[in-house]
Parts: sequence; structure tokens; C-alpha cells
Amino acid sequence: MKINLDSDKLRLLRKERFWSQEQVAEMAGISPRTIQRIENGSRASQDSAAALANIYDVTIKDLVVDEDKYEPQARKSKEMFGLDLSFRVHLISFLMGAGSMLLINLLTNPADWWSLTPVGFWAIGLLCHGGTVFLVKSVEKMKLEMKEKELAG
Repeated sequence: MKINLDSDKLRLLRKERFWSQEQVAEMAGISPRTIQRIENGSRASQDSAAALANIYDVTIKDLVVDEDKYEPQARKSKEMFGLDLSFRVHLISFLMGAGSMLLINLLTNPADWWSLTPVGFWAIGLLCHGGTVFLVKSVEKMKLEMKEKELAG
């Protein structure tokens, strides 16, 4: 099982001790390339995590990524789900409310379409809400793609 270690924390611990990556690798008994990868955000094996925790005199738990700091994808997914849900609730309430208003208008006074004005403004609000959700989701998707490219190369 691979462990997601906090690369910033590892780099800070190493620099506080004025150690090079090569020195850390030698003390931990792992390759310098593995140290480079871990400090660049790659996941570490349990053995590598244990060796690093040992040389820095901390627990593995102390080296694991602080999920709140890095806003894990799971929490982002929940936020995006919330955005989708809010728009869908708005859409359903619009369809039910506008449909009711138009039906009442048709049954009570079919010559005067008074309901078109509030339904029109409500539709504008719905379009703005949908546009905002689309923009937020697009920006988050672009951020994720940029982060993946950054980690890959």
C-alpha cells in the first residue's frame, strides 16, 4: 500500500537539518531518486515512509498529508455534487412554480398573460445559476488538469 506523504513537510524537515537528498537517502537506506519522487509528491511505500519517519524521529502519521491543507478530491467532489444539487433543486422548483403559475393564469384569465413576467425573471435567475455552476465546475476541472500535468512533468 502506498502512502501519501506531505512533500512540503518532508522537504522542510530535511532543510532544517541541512541535509541533502542524497544524505537522507543514505540514512534511510533508500535511493536518492525515491527521495526526489516523494518530495515531488509521489506516494511512498510503507517501508520508505517508515524509514523517513525513523530518520526524522517522527511517526508516519506526522508525515502523512494534512487532508485539510490540500483539499482532497473527495471533498471537492462533494462540493461539486452540492453545486449540481442546488441547480437541480432550482430547476425543479422553477418547472413546478412556472407551470403552476401558467396554469393558474390560463384558468383564471387567459386573455391577459400576467404570469409571463415573473416566469421570465425566474428563468433569467435560473440561467444565471446554471451559468455560475458551469463556470465553477469548469475552473475546478482546469485546476485539476493543471495540477495533474504539474505532478506528471
